[in-house]
Amino acid sequence: MRNISLYAIYGAGCRTLYVGSTDFLRARLARHAWDLANGQHHSPGLEQAYSAAKKSRRPLRVLGLDWDTDESLIRLLEDWLISELPTLLPEWKLANDKLPSQQDLKRFGSAYLRKAKGRASELALPSLTKMQPVLATQVTGELDDFLRFTDDMRRAKAAQARRAAGR
Repeated sequence: MRNISLYAIYGAGCRTLYVGSTDFLRARLARHAWDLANGQHHSPGLEQAYSAAKKSRRPLRVLGLDWDTDESLIRLLEDWLISELPTLLPEWKLANDKLPSQQDLKRFGSAYLRKAKGRASELALPSLTKMQPVLATQVTGELDDFLRFTDDMRRAKAAQARRAAGR
């Protein structure tokens, strides 16, 4: 079984927040970092936050919010958080380019939505209100760290392939 991760990318200086989910967290965060560094990110709000972070020298940060093997639960958590964050954290600007509708949330069923809200109040919301991880096992750090991580992994794989071909 694979874990699906719920995460936030935020710019503390400009108070911008982006929420996402993925089953390959490090690779997804590295892709966000690459897209932002190359001006190709799909979210104009996160592009603006990235530019502001570069100017202020306060890098975008990543915060792990939750994870589970139940993909539907994490996707519902993501949609619910995105739809509720403007109310829950009004001082933060949401960088996600699409707000889920109530219809999007209802497709999972009311019992599942109650479960997601309970999970959000345990882990994600306390993390977001403090912009700090609640649990030590949550992924956190500068967004560019993830780009460096995958670059290092790519170089190591290429070197290993060269060594194997040379034998």
